[in-house]
Amino acid sequence: MGDSNNQTTHFVLIHGSASGAWAWYKVKTMLEAAGHSVTALDMSASGFIENSPAVADGWQSVVSSTAGYEAFMKSTAFNLASPEDLSLQTLLKRSGSLFLESLAKANKFTKEKFGSVVRDYVVCTQDLLVVPSLQRFMIEHNEVKEVMEIPADHMAIASRPKELCQCLLEFARKHA
Repeated sequence: MGDSNNQTTHFVLIHGSASGAWAWYKVKTMLEAAGHSVTALDMSASGFIENSPAVADGWQSVVSSTAGYEAFMKSTAFNLASPEDLSLQTLLKRSGSLFLESLAKANKFTKEKFGSVVRDYVVCTQDLLVVPSLQRFMIEHNEVKEVMEIPADHMAIASRPKELCQCLLEFARKHA
């Protein structure tokens, strides 16, 4: 999977809700093997961190349930992934939030900031969580420059890491 362009790109990989930097392990390895540098960020706001200053003085336990989590993930987000990748997600899952109320109150994205970022998109055609029609709606409303499609579920990093990596390499080549 070497990059024939000989141009080195620094990829910054950001996970989604209930996940972590670990989720990128396959794609990160492939990008590095192609000669690129990679930073997989662990977003602290997407789960509980035991050594967080906010809980240094102790925390109160609350009852939570993840009953049905594995079945839900298998039928939606990991519908094409291997059983091992589903097990890994189940073992390493973190609670998360979509911040919907906060987003509704937030300042709108500006052309000077959000608008200055080049956006590409990989449509995951087998995604049962964010269905392709919704993905295409988001593309149409966000000034996306390049679009590629792969036959992946919601967790393309697990179900189709090689194809996803090829898309990222192609985006990097086009924007070099």
